Amino acid sequence: MGLFFRKRFSILNLLRFSLTGAGLGVSLGVRGLRAGISSSGRPYFAAYLPGTGLYLRQFAHAHHSAPMHVIAPPSPLAIPHPLGSRLPQPHGFCYAVGYIVGWAMILSPVAVIAWYITHR
Repeated sequence: MGLFFRKRFSILNLLRFSLTGAGLGVSLGVRGLRAGISSSGRPYFAAYLPGTGLYLRQFAHAHHSAPMHVIAPPSPLAIPHPLGSRLPQPHGFCYAVGYIVGWAMILSPVAVIAWYITHR
């Protein structure tokens, strides 16, 4: 068991600063859904159900630059890949949630306008 310190400051309940013994963390989001950088500098995404104590916090994976294993020397006639030796990586949970939230933010004004037109 240890003793910890944490003090939070919020601006419009959208931007939150968290001061801990490890440093300053920053997060952006609404109640139930946040993305930020922890006081140790690790980016994360958090989703939670307010009032229940249930939450999920997913930290971004560290990208290590491991040497590429060469099976055979490249042919001088080979056409290089447009992205070079760095091929696209599969997307994770945070990307999927960010994709959904992004589209929801883009389409929400359309939904509000449609609701306003139909309920006049």
